[in-house]
Amino acid sequence: MGHHINCYLQFGRNLRAYRKSIGYFQIDIAVATNLNRTYVSRIENGKARVTFDVITKLVRGLHISSDILMRMDNSN
Repeated sequence: MGHHINCYLQFGRNLRAYRKSIGYFQIDIAVATNLNRTYVSRIENGKARVTFDVITKLVRGLHISSDILMRMDNSN
């Protein structure tokens, strides 16, 4: 097996990369998705166990494809 990365950590890195690419702060993500800013931070750091409901809030609130958040490559 190659380099293994925790899926929650990769998800968080994807969210952070997307957030920065659109010039948002964590509070902007929190407001757009009705999530707590501290929770957004925990997601980005791979410390939160993201559920389908949270993924749905992120996708709908940010108007993005889930593919952006679910990528499992190591390019970030």
